[in-house]
Amino acid sequence: MAVLLVAFLVGLGMANARFAQSAQDANEFLPRWEGAHAWLTNGLSPYDPQVNLSAQRRLYGREALPEQGEDLALFVSPFPSMLLYAPWGLLDYPEARAGWMTLLEVLLVVAAVLALRLASWRPPAMLLALLVAFCVAWPPGIRSIVAGHAAILTLVFLLAALSCIERGSDVAAGILLALGMADPVVGLIVLVAGIAWAGSRMRWGIVGAALGTASVLVAFSLLLMPGWPLAWLQQIAAAIQVQRSYGMEWGLLSQGAGNATWIMAAVLVLAAAWALWTCLGKGTRWLLWSAASLLALGTWLTRLVADAPSSVYLLPAVVLVLGSVAQRIHKGGNWIVAAAVVLLGLGLWALFLSASAETDGGIVGASAGPALACIGLLWVRWWVTRGAEVRDLDFERADAA
Repeated sequence: MAVLLVAFLVGLGMANARFAQSAQDANEFLPRWEGAHAWLTNGLSPYDPQVNLSAQRRLYGREALPEQGEDLALFVSPFPSMLLYAPWGLLDYPEARAGWMTLLEVLLVVAAVLALRLASWRPPAMLLALLVAFCVAWPPGIRSIVAGHAAILTLVFLLAALSCIERGSDVAAGILLALGMADPVVGLIVLVAGIAWAGSRMRWGIVGAALGTASVLVAFSLLLMPGWPLAWLQQIAAAIQVQRSYGMEWGLLSQGAGNATWIMAAVLVLAAAWALWTCLGKGTRWLLWSAASLLALGTWLTRLVADAPSSVYLLPAVVLVLGSVAQRIHKGGNWIVAAAVVLLGLGLWALFLSASAETDGGIVGASAGPALACIGLLWVRWWVTRGAEVRDLDFERADAA
């Protein structure tokens, strides 16, 4: 079995290498690799304009033309993320991208398994294989792999942190929560939620480890590059200015954002606050539900603000909903879930292929995907709490962990 696994990974890596050699697409990984490569080999700041130009020339053979919608390939990540990209910066770009894609593919499988475990769902072997295949091959998964989006890594960190919390490994959980800030928006939302929940449960090991790890990462990055916070903010401001200059849409950051969009953003912030409030002082099952809700709401909110999230964060919500359906319908539930997974996968791909301008296509893009995930999670919440009363179950006692 080990030999087959190694052979599969080698074959996967070779396929990714062939893709990376021929692909000339704009992606999330290129500016991160370019920044890491320039910093390690030439001592340049990843926020230096020369680094941006180098990434643009690698894409287009010249400076990018934003008026034609071409990607500026700006390094807009906080400098501590260099911890993730520095090892790849030592390789040539095609090899680095192939290796990064292979890592993300493996981590998507890990994320699927962690989500299933956290949902306390043990489907039969064939359904398990189908679910894992769906989690890797649905449009958000494929797009995140091809784009080299760190959202997959962040998702694994956060799911692993929740698993450690459930097991009582508080220090490890805190470290993983802090590492989840590889995505400085969605990761930060879940980090704050995790710290707030841990404080409400008097689990100070999580709080100390999370804050300590985050402090060490920031302090170490400031030693390596003292001025990076200002350079990072200037890079983001420059990207926004370019977008506005050429009339490009960028959610609430665009000049054309209407009142309805601002109202929706405010509603989502309030919904996120409610999702956090409902788990404070309660057990880990409540925390899992709130974390899945915050990932969905964070995806939705980030899309409204900057139109740049990854819908792969909806994976825990999808697994929780499907698992609840299987447990709700005892007889034939697995067959219903299998049919739902197949139809959902085919439907998402059909919508994705028919959508020319959506980031994740159709129902997963814009607001529809996060909205449906939130509706499903609300049903899960009702089934576990109010439904428990109908089934004569004591949910609070079962969730005393």
